[in-house]
Amino acid sequence: MGLRVGLAVVGLVNVLALARISGAPISWLWVFAPLWLPASLYLLFAVFLVVGTAIAMGSRPRRPDRDHRP
Repeated sequence: MGLRVGLAVVGLVNVLALARISGAPISWLWVFAPLWLPASLYLLFAVFLVVGTAIAMGSRPRRPDRDHRP
C-alpha cells in the first residue's frame, strides 16, 4: 500500500502541474488513480501525464519582450 500512496502523491503533483500549465480543470478521480488502477495501467497513465505535461509546456504562448519595441 505504501507504494500506491507514493504513486498517488506523484500523480497528484503531475496532475496539478499539468492543470496549472494547460489551464485544464482538475479531476480528482485521476489524481488518485494509483489507488484503484492496476500497476500496469498506472504506468501507462504516468507516461500520459509526463507526455501531456511536456506538450502543455511546449505549447504555452510566448510573451513578447517588452523592452524591445519595433
